[in-house]
Amino acid sequence: MIGKFSILGKYFISTRLKSKGNKVAFLLFYLFPIIFLTYSYSTNFTSDFFQVLTLIALTYSVYEFGYLYNDTITIQKEVEPTLRLNQIEISFFKENIIQILSIRLITFVTLVMLSLYLVIDIVAFILLILLFITFFIYNNVRNKLNLFLHFILVSLKYFIPIIPLFSGEKYLDLLFVLMLYPILNTLERATEKRFSYISPDFFLVDYKNYGRIYYYSITLLLTTSYWYIFDREVFSFVIIFSTMLIARITAQIIVKHRRHYE
Repeated sequence: MIGKFSILGKYFISTRLKSKGNKVAFLLFYLFPIIFLTYSYSTNFTSDFFQVLTLIALTYSVYEFGYLYNDTITIQKEVEPTLRLNQIEISFFKENIIQILSIRLITFVTLVMLSLYLVIDIVAFILLILLFITFFIYNNVRNKLNLFLHFILVSLKYFIPIIPLFSGEKYLDLLFVLMLYPILNTLERATEKRFSYISPDFFLVDYKNYGRIYYYSITLLLTTSYWYIFDREVFSFVIIFSTMLIARITAQIIVKHRRHYE
């Protein structure tokens, strides 16, 4: 069981990517856009690709620490917590916390040393620190501020791996990165009972009534218009949003097909 808590990536997969659908979504809506943007914005793809992989690993190293804190400590403060671990696993984590955190610290330091060797932009490290601080606040605050903190967490997850590729006027293109998933995810979270900022029937968040299809149709339209009108090099985002839209339409067809035969 020690491996589940100490090996980088294993805890994330076992608690957040349990189903095949979640795994496919992670590949399509996180890894694919980041790797494709690396290819599109890179001046040296081989070197930049290893930088991006290292920053993804560092990002999830921090993320998993936040997940562990949330799943073992924060849940004790919640009225209706989401339980991702059973009591035996929680007890095991608390009993072996020094060993687990030591292994994770060694992994994190190793990745930092690797990133220094790859000469990764200092901005990425600043954002990693911001990610850690935001996660700490997020796990210790239980009010409507959590929605804003959640938006920052999801945004940083996308920003950190690719931020070294953007500079000068390219920083403006990071707005499209927010449209990939952070904005949609925040809108959907805003419908939850504890926030209730948006009605669950709002057309962009009503999943059963093609909300995500509408969302990615709009983002594709906006990106294509921006690319055409201002002649900016954002065609890579047009391809990514097209892929996401096709993926959402396909998922909706599969769901509808299953319901038909149930």
